[in-house]
Amino acid sequence: MKVLAFDTETTGLPQNYNALVTDSSKWPYIIQLGFIVFDTTTKEILEYSDRIIHLPNEVTISPESMAIHKITRERSIREGIPIRQALIEFTEAIQMSDVIIAHNLSFDKKMILAELNRQHLPNCFIHPDGFSVKEYCTMQESIQLCKVPNQNKKYAAQGQFKWPRLSELHAHLFHCEPAGTHNAIADVMICLRCYVYIHFKYDIATDEEVKMVFRCLYANYCVGV
Repeated sequence: MKVLAFDTETTGLPQNYNALVTDSSKWPYIIQLGFIVFDTTTKEILEYSDRIIHLPNEVTISPESMAIHKITRERSIREGIPIRQALIEFTEAIQMSDVIIAHNLSFDKKMILAELNRQHLPNCFIHPDGFSVKEYCTMQESIQLCKVPNQNKKYAAQGQFKWPRLSELHAHLFHCEPAGTHNAIADVMICLRCYVYIHFKYDIATDEEVKMVFRCLYANYCVGV
């Protein structure tokens, strides 16, 4: 099976998480888009992309977001590519995939859709023949697995666990905290590692059959395996 894992880093937070993705003013901009297409049968990377985005001049990066992902405007100018190019690459990767995964998939998907709308590009989550791509959110699907206590007393009293952070899911499965979180491509590899371990029962960070290129990438970005 071909799995596409993806993640975005953004210039800030949405003004309204329930806003339509067609209302561009309510949504921040993507400043980093990372994805990997991994074949769970052959255990190899089919596609790998780690793109910094060249932001429009009028777009600002919130100090809070910059403190998290460490991507400055200077880096965006120096290393960035047009968002349209990154979206086209992402769309091509989706079309070769059987399922897409992300941690907090709903947010990352909305960010992609907001950027597609700005570029007047079609919805990449719908194949050209009309069917929707299969989706899996490691955050939503691991709530009962991790059972992280909810700090909100109201929800805790109702027996509801909180949404696990990606680092919490990784710690639950592998008994250590990963490094490199809040870097899009690092989060992609951590998310993919968790998904494959849950569904296919092998560890892509250590399995000898997994191509060396992935294990080297993981060691570079996500030390703490």
